[in-house]
Order: sequence, then structure tokens, then C-alpha cells
Amino acid sequence: AGWVPWIVVAAVVSTALVATALLPSSRPAMTQAPVRFDLILPTDMRQGDFGGGEISPDGQRFVFATTVDGRDQLVLRDMASTGLVVLSGTEGGICPFWSSDSRSVAFFASNGHQVQLKRIPATGGPVQVIADVQLEPNYCSGGTWRGAVILFVTDGPIYRVPATGGTPTALETFPRKPPQGRYASVQLLADGHQVLVTVSGDPALYAASLNALGTRKILDEGAFARYAAGHLFYTREAGLFARPFDPERLLV
Repeated sequence: AGWVPWIVVAAVVSTALVATALLPSSRPAMTQAPVRFDLILPTDMRQGDFGGGEISPDGQRFVFATTVDGRDQLVLRDMASTGLVVLSGTEGGICPFWSSDSRSVAFFASNGHQVQLKRIPATGGPVQVIADVQLEPNYCSGGTWRGAVILFVTDGPIYRVPATGGTPTALETFPRKPPQGRYASVQLLADGHQVLVTVSGDPALYAASLNALGTRKILDEGAFARYAAGHLFYTREAGLFARPFDPERLLV
């Protein structure tokens, strides 16, 4: 199956929470808002096949996909409370990911036989279709959204599409080369050009560029790593690890 188990997703993508809780901060401890992260689903919700989730870049909210009354939908939770809010209009929604300003959520949703990439304001509101996509059944690796650019993974290549909507185009700077496995995760770094990627069946973490051909290995074991707070966060076996990382030189 292409989806990542709930525990792995929650551990890896929750980097903002981990960074706040475990790493030294330049802010006085008294100024940090309390964070509660026990997630108990009510009786009308259950974890679906794509039960992944992601904390917003500002660390304030958590969005995840679940089944509400038998339908896949997205649910939002403020990190400083325990209340859950179902985002209306996200029926069929799976694999959510945040805009870099934490104001919007992108997600994939099935519309009959067609899968679409959509976006919705984090406060709720009208849903906008970004693009029609070719998404293999039972496979979803989410995406990454920085500024006006969204990258996402489907059946192998990594695609680029404007966040305002348009036709996705496959990235040519790091094409998939058989027998290499499909790309399994992608994260745009702050400069909007450097990208962290992992490949299905390969435990290594790679860096690539939107402007130059090829990939570069960063870690031998860092699949599905996420960058936050000056560190790479990744899982290995049963552990969650953090390593200092220079996103400009792409060095741990």
C-alpha cells in the first residue's frame, strides 16, 4: 500500500511540535503557548485508509484525514485545545498538506473517476480546485506548498503546479529512472528551489533542485524526513531522530 501508517506520519510530519518541545529555543520558555497533543476520535469518526496528518508550519494547528459518518473528510484541531472541526467541502479528502503561511490546506479528493488537487482556507470557506491529477488507486504521498508553488507526487514523477491553479507539469530536473522506485515524499525548503525527496524502497534522503539536474544524498537513513527549526526530523525503526541541517549548503 502507498499510504504511510498513522503513527509514522504523525511522528514525522509533526516537526513543529517536536522542535518546540525538544530543542532549545531563543524565546523565553514562559512565552511559549502550551501544546496538547492527545488525539481521541469521537464515535462518529474513525481512522481511514489515508489517515495521515500534518501540523501547520506555525505550529498552531493540526489537520488530518479521517472518516466522518462513512465519508472521507478533513478535520482540523487547534493545538491549544482538544476540539475537532470538520472542514466542510472536503468530502473525499485525503493526504492534506499546508501552505507555507499556514493559512490554507491543500488535499486530494476523488470526484467520481477523477482525482483533483484542491485547497481550502484553514478557517473554512469555499473549496478551490487547483488541478486534475492522475492518482493511482491506494497511493498518495501528499505534497509541499511554498509561496505560489505546489509540488506533489503521484505515480512516479514529481509534478509542479501553481497554487492558484493550472495544469501540472512533471519536473525534469530529477526525473525517475527505472529501476529506481517512485518518489515517495517531497518537501520544498525555504528558498523555494531546494527540495528534499525520498524514493520508495530506498531508506536514504536526497536533495534536489528545481533549477539543476540530479539528486544528492543527504542521509543514508532518513526516508520521509522533514526539515524544521534548523533540524532534519526522521524515523528509523521505532525511534524519532533530529539532526542539525544547513538548508543552504544541504549538509547535516
